[in-house]
Amino acid sequence: MRPPRGFGSWRRRAVLPGEIVLKKAVQAAQARLAGIPEGAERAALLAEIARLQMRQAIAEKARRRFMRD
Repeated sequence: MRPPRGFGSWRRRAVLPGEIVLKKAVQAAQARLAGIPEGAERAALLAEIARLQMRQAIAEKARRRFMRD
C-alpha cells in the first residue's frame, strides 16, 4: 500500500509530518480519557483533545492546499 500523496518524501527522510504527530497525540489523549471519571481533570483533557483536533484539521487542510496548488 502506498502512502497518501505527498508523504513519500517524508518517509524517505524517516520523519513524520505534523498532522500525523497530532493524530497520534489525539489518539493517546482519547485513550487516557477512557479511564478518567467526570470532573475537572476530564474537562481539561476534553479541551486539550479539542485543541489538538483543531490543529490537526488546520495542518491537513494546509497540506491539501499545498498539494493542490
